[in-house]
Amino acid sequence: VLTPWETIYRASERNDNFRADSSVNTGSASLSDYKGSGYDRGHLIPYADLGWSEEAASESFYLSNMSPQAGDLNRYAWADLEAVVRTFSLSGPICVVTGPVLSDGPYETIGENKVSVPKYFYKVIYSPVLEAAIAFVLPNEKCDEPLENYAESVDYVENLTGIDFFSGLEEELENDLEGNIDVSVWDFTKYNSSVAKKYGYDTETGYKEGETEQTVAVNTQTEEIEDYYLLLQHYLYTYLWPAKQQIIVVVHSFGI
Repeated sequence: VLTPWETIYRASERNDNFRADSSVNTGSASLSDYKGSGYDRGHLIPYADLGWSEEAASESFYLSNMSPQAGDLNRYAWADLEAVVRTFSLSGPICVVTGPVLSDGPYETIGENKVSVPKYFYKVIYSPVLEAAIAFVLPNEKCDEPLENYAESVDYVENLTGIDFFSGLEEELENDLEGNIDVSVWDFTKYNSSVAKKYGYDTETGYKEGETEQTVAVNTQTEEIEDYYLLLQHYLYTYLWPAKQQIIVVVHSFGI
């Protein structure tokens, strides 16, 4: 789950402390795997979504949160998509699922650990506030089209990946959300502090005028927001690639 406060509030400066993840029992990708490979260490959970916590921001640089991405994707269209998703969160907390597509192998590999290079990446977003869901699938290469052109239904990504994303929702709601897509519902402005101000947020505190941590907590104790936590329980699991790249699905959460 990515909240407006998490998007806006900054407690940490980026330090680019890329490192192996010793908590991966089967072994982590290493820095040497990426060296000279021609691929970027592409974040799945972006650093900028975790800058509200020094610890969370630092942990975003574990290589278990990386996937080999073409530089022309990672530095441009993918970075733009990450910024747009942050703008999506300004309407209210959103559930974001990010990962590589791993159903279309075999794959090119890099390094001694033979880290798989995905051909596509996806993001799936659900907003109870907007009562809408949207997904994106981008090839692991330069993407010149507007981001709207890479938008897909959640059903499309489920068929592509074999993952049932929002099974924790009531079936009728799930079917409606996953089978339909309306890009006009979403604000495709790339996030910056001026956008936050346009939505009425104080960029120093991350709250709207009159809001506090306590009032926001009370106001979000609704049935819709509780659905997030059902979804988190469903998605907070880890797949281990044969190529030792840890994360297939990453859920943005409150420091989890």
